[in-house]
Amino acid sequence: MASKGKIEHEDYNRGRVRRGPAARRHSSTVGAAHASTIRRDSSRLLRPVHPGEILSEEFLKPLNLSMNRLSLDLRVPVTRIAEIVHGRRAITPDTALRLGRYFDTTPAFWLNLQSKFDLDTAQDRLLARVRREVRPRKEAAA
Repeated sequence: MASKGKIEHEDYNRGRVRRGPAARRHSSTVGAAHASTIRRDSSRLLRPVHPGEILSEEFLKPLNLSMNRLSLDLRVPVTRIAEIVHGRRAITPDTALRLGRYFDTTPAFWLNLQSKFDLDTAQDRLLARVRREVRPRKEAAA
């Protein structure tokens, strides 16, 4: 769906919505490497968006800010920012505090992005197995 110049994708089973540049990456056909993200009912899932992609697409690029400038301003190694942006490193509480102060957001915003990414990734990988192995607790009859 297109909405006011932005690409928007929804997965109704998961409630995920992608807008802007992050959505474009997810609009391509799912390849064999991402076969685990295809549901049994043949509906396609979007890969979870790493917080580093949001940092890059929604903060660094619009503000014309380099990873080097951000790392200097946050007083962290540039490799930390580069690894986050490239999806190879998680956002820690320390980094969340620094990003929150720098971009005038809350640290919880950054940690929630990371938590959502981690949960979606685990769900894509493990949900079928968990459903097979774990039986829901039955309520005691009153």
